[in-house]
Amino acid sequence: MARPGGTLLRVGGRARLLVIGSVVLAGLGAQASGAAPTTPPAFPTAAWATPIGPSHLSSPVIADVNGDGRPEVVTADLGGTVHVLDRRTGRDLPGWPRAVRVVPGPAVAMESSPTVVDIDRDGRKEIVVGAGSIEAPGQQGGLVVFRADGTVRWRLKTMTVAGQSGVVGTPAFGDVNGDGWGEIVFGSYDHRLYVVDRNGRALPGFPIDTLDTIWDSPALFDVGKIGRKDIFLGGDASPGGPCGAWSWAGWLRRIRVTRMGPLVLWTRCQHQIFQSSPAIGDIGNDGRFEVVVGTGVGPSGDASASNTVKAFRVEDGSPIPGWPVLLNGPIFGSPVIGDVNGDRRNDVVVAACAKCAKGRVWAIGPGGRVLWSVEPGAPEGYHVELLSTPILVDLDGNGVNDVAVGGTGEFNFLRGADGARLYRPIERNRIIQNSAAVANFGAGVGWRLVVQSWKATDGRPINGTATVSSFPLPRVPGVKPAWPQWRKNGHHTGGPYPVIGVNGL
Repeated sequence: MARPGGTLLRVGGRARLLVIGSVVLAGLGAQASGAAPTTPPAFPTAAWATPIGPSHLSSPVIADVNGDGRPEVVTADLGGTVHVLDRRTGRDLPGWPRAVRVVPGPAVAMESSPTVVDIDRDGRKEIVVGAGSIEAPGQQGGLVVFRADGTVRWRLKTMTVAGQSGVVGTPAFGDVNGDGWGEIVFGSYDHRLYVVDRNGRALPGFPIDTLDTIWDSPALFDVGKIGRKDIFLGGDASPGGPCGAWSWAGWLRRIRVTRMGPLVLWTRCQHQIFQSSPAIGDIGNDGRFEVVVGTGVGPSGDASASNTVKAFRVEDGSPIPGWPVLLNGPIFGSPVIGDVNGDRRNDVVVAACAKCAKGRVWAIGPGGRVLWSVEPGAPEGYHVELLSTPILVDLDGNGVNDVAVGGTGEFNFLRGADGARLYRPIERNRIIQNSAAVANFGAGVGWRLVVQSWKATDGRPINGTATVSSFPLPRVPGVKPAWPQWRKNGHHTGGPYPVIGVNGL
């Protein structure tokens, strides 16, 4: 076991699993700042803050669970608990919280984010959660689907390979076989890609054995506008697998679901594992769509693979002119897509790097041109690596998206045009290695930013303390948020609509 740059590395058996599960404290982090010359104003204080179990990578989700037309906040934690929090008070709705158990026994730790969908189109939402974390070894991983009242609709047990069975990536929901119903798509540490219907039954040919660990959350997109979405997913690749003799390699694939089973339409390999999840959008601003993805923190020794954010055509996986773009280190978090400089063209924003002392946030324009890059910094004594995924929202009401992103020791607000600080950081001396979420919670509440953070005790998330906090936005956004939460929406498709039954959350 090694601890390079605040990262636990564990290698064993056929599954090579990299755990981003510790934080370096006590002065080991380099200090950096992207602050504007003048002191920025303070961000509003939290309207409420609710303690939950220990937390790490799982992100809060904003969605209307109880069907009252107003969204709630849904969270999961390493204690194995799902919460549905009232938008006004932060208290659990009736029937919640609920423990997640794939099999009888203790609750199962969760790194995955909840997916909130109406899986059977009965007008009532379900909450789909992936179970498992290397922070809690030996627990049975899988999927649990809750009804809106907190009762369990069904459970699915994943396989166990090299002692691991967890579902760390976030399940995505969409119609992938063209039958008019949505399916649930997710990968697992058991090396398999699962596609199951609304009752938890596997589609023909699934699960696929991909031969190595899957960290990623899938993106779903209807490439040919044919009424079904293809699956875009990254995974690890052992030597002798789909990426040849490389060790610490990874694949990115487009997979189509057919009546005969899964069909891999293209594969792209890199000399680094995929922990960053793919995002889909029109980054060429030409009416065509691209898939953008970061990397991972495996010890491949190949900086040109590890430190680049990549973009490919969704149709054939061909590279985009100007991409890949070399950053300052490995990219664990996922890219997000939207206009951040007001020119009405999509940009890519991503945080890097994991396993380093000088994390930076990057905004990249069309053609791979870097618009800006800043070091948000961290309080004294914190390691300045960035594992988190940004969100894009207009914070100052000027009609242009800005960047809100967590870090190790604080949560930062950066102006979309140039990356300068818009407001002073919040959540000081707390750790945010996931994604925040933002939405309009309706009359009497308004626009809120929701941040799920934790505070270290011994550096391990599972031994820390976590809180979900709701902050009023300082201004009403002048434009719809381009990327308001993890995987863009509550269905976690990682890309554009339409999605079955979506109401904008």
